[in-house]
Amino acid sequence: MNDKNLNPFLKTLKPQWRSLLQKSAAKLKSAKFIERIAVKDPTLWKEEANHKTLIQNSLGWLQVPEWMEAREQELLDFAEEVRKTGFKDVALLGMGGSSLSGEVMRQVLFRKPKKGYPKLSMLDSTDPEWIRAFERKLDLKKTLFIVASKSGTTIEPLTFFHYFFARAQKQGAQFVAITDPGSYLEKQARGLGFRKVFLNPPDIGGRFSALSYFGLLPATLAGLDPRAFLNGARNMMRDCLNPANSESNPGLLLGTALGEFARMGRNKVTLILPKELASLSLWIEQLLAESSGKENKGLVPIAFEQGVKPAQFDSDRIFVYTYFSGKQDPKLEKIASTLEKSAPVLRIPVNSPMQLGAEFFRWEFATAVACSILGVSAFDQP
Repeated sequence: MNDKNLNPFLKTLKPQWRSLLQKSAAKLKSAKFIERIAVKDPTLWKEEANHKTLIQNSLGWLQVPEWMEAREQELLDFAEEVRKTGFKDVALLGMGGSSLSGEVMRQVLFRKPKKGYPKLSMLDSTDPEWIRAFERKLDLKKTLFIVASKSGTTIEPLTFFHYFFARAQKQGAQFVAITDPGSYLEKQARGLGFRKVFLNPPDIGGRFSALSYFGLLPATLAGLDPRAFLNGARNMMRDCLNPANSESNPGLLLGTALGEFARMGRNKVTLILPKELASLSLWIEQLLAESSGKENKGLVPIAFEQGVKPAQFDSDRIFVYTYFSGKQDPKLEKIASTLEKSAPVLRIPVNSPMQLGAEFFRWEFATAVACSILGVSAFDQP
């Protein structure tokens, strides 16, 4: 492998670690991993018939950046409608993967609400005091509620929906649903006169849905330009699905590192991110843990532990250090440089917060690769 083509996180690894990942990436290339995942070959993860069917019906996220391209104007038009209607708040009601990406985008891109757009907030807790505090921050008559549930039967978002539907005096025009076609929620939404129902591709699981309606609708309502955001995601998608060069494939290399280090016993993935991207840890944490934690195997993500020192951890860790190109935080850079003397530190440069879409796809792809290496299905819900 030519060093000039190496991703940044490979360049700083010790020779034995770099060699391990190079050999694994070459093995995946010879096994035509990229060509096979592009055609949704379930045997990359499991051979059993029941697993194969489920996996084949869970790989829609691979093309969703392109699928959403035809829906960018729909999102922009609806955001303009919401603005003109005079909504001051957008409340995302969900749980887990169907809402977490929207919250990450809020924290990364709209921690301060964008002028002229509604303020975005999310409810994903059933604690009564939390719900009361959440409600107190809303102007109920000027709030648009997004009920987000892939299955349409998840008890938490349905409970939130029924509570706030009553509090909003059953005004269906204040509600929007994101769900799968034919779900219970779709039927409820249409029957109760919801302002709009967004039907997501059914072959996308909740934790892989960041680049679908589930992530993009709330963010667009808060002021995101989905065209620019998805353009970065599409570029990452094409890089990851390009079989020509495993040496610089961003998702393949990260996934190879996660999988191979876990097989060596280094399955504790500690995330180091600048404060502007810190909330991405929440989404990565769920993605890695729920996708890989099966059959007594798995990756254990560790978030918000930036200041860990070599003397404080065992030899079961790797570190993933994400930073802004040319704008590294000196404190985090010092931490990473100290850590990589005794543990693998995978470096991921990004250009700006708007590259969050590309990072969503990189991590989804890497998770699928790592789970293949570990021999578990990334897509079931045991």
